Amino acid sequence: RELLREARQAPGGIAHRLLHFFRRAADEAEQGSRELTRELILEMVRVSQVERSRDLYAAFGALIEDGVERGEISSALDVAFHAELAVATYTGILINWVSLPDYPLRERLLATARLLARALDTENSRAAGGEGVPGAVAPRRRNRSRGDAR
Repeated sequence: RELLREARQAPGGIAHRLLHFFRRAADEAEQGSRELTRELILEMVRVSQVERSRDLYAAFGALIEDGVERGEISSALDVAFHAELAVATYTGILINWVSLPDYPLRERLLATARLLARALDTENSRAAGGEGVPGAVAPRRRNRSRGDAR
């Protein structure tokens, strides 16, 4: 939760703030013990619907809501669902890391940040001068004028 509070204060838009959170989460996890992380995750999973888990959902929701308030993210977006997706992905990656010896934690967390940023990005925010997603590849446009039916 503290890392999410820190991410909310980081410069830049939602994409940079997501990258900030997941990069710092990788730093913290890699500096700590896998055994301790495993125990913490197992406890979190065990009490997944209790206060600590709700706090994590709320913290991710607040980070996303900040993007809505700044106009980076459409107000029509389901903030609760995207916060749920972020928490599920984050905890799933941590579970894999503590379970699989060669799991690429940092790579997966940073890929998650980019994926979530793309999921939150809207045409409106890009058209309004939003920063878009760092490291993202622009989608290819289909050329329907030449009969391309892809």
